[in-house]
Parts: sequence; C-alpha cells; structure tokens
Amino acid sequence: MGSARGTALGEPLFDPDLRWVPGDSTIGGFYVRNQGASDANLRVAVRGRAG
Repeated sequence: MGSARGTALGEPLFDPDLRWVPGDSTIGGFYVRNQGASDANLRVAVRGRAG
C-alpha cells in the first residue's frame, strides 16, 4: 500500500453504483496518520446522490 497526502480521498470509499436500502450495512476503510505534537480532528461526510 502506498501513501499519499491530501484533503480528500482519491477515489470513493464505497462503490458509487452500490444502492443502499434501510437495514443494509457495509464496511470501508482508510488510514489516517497524525504526526503533529497535538491531537487532530478528522471529519467524514457521507453524501448520497439522488436516483
């Protein structure tokens, strides 16, 4: 696995064609590394698309 820095993922965490219905669940993952001397915050937004 390589490494990259940025403010956004380079590709979707989940398959964009995946359709979720109530009760569905799935797992995706990515790694975050904080090399600073103090705590950091991470914000993740889940956006749906109409259709």
